[in-house]
Amino acid sequence: MATWEDAPLVFTEMVCCPHCHTLRKPIVIRTERGGDGSRSRKQVCRVCSRRWVLVIETEALPENGSSGFLSDTL
Repeated sequence: MATWEDAPLVFTEMVCCPHCHTLRKPIVIRTERGGDGSRSRKQVCRVCSRRWVLVIETEALPENGSSGFLSDTL
């Protein structure tokens, strides 16, 4: 990959509160690693204060998290 024009585009939905649908960044209470390589985040909405769990499936990533960007942010 020589230039940014050659880089593939990856589209994903922005995480929003499933209750009030705000796009404000939630408060992350805890992140846990699942036995199948997934990660779950217990979160609280900054607007309506309701709780939810976000599950991030990482089956395509190496088990040790050596891909770099996800291991530092999750």
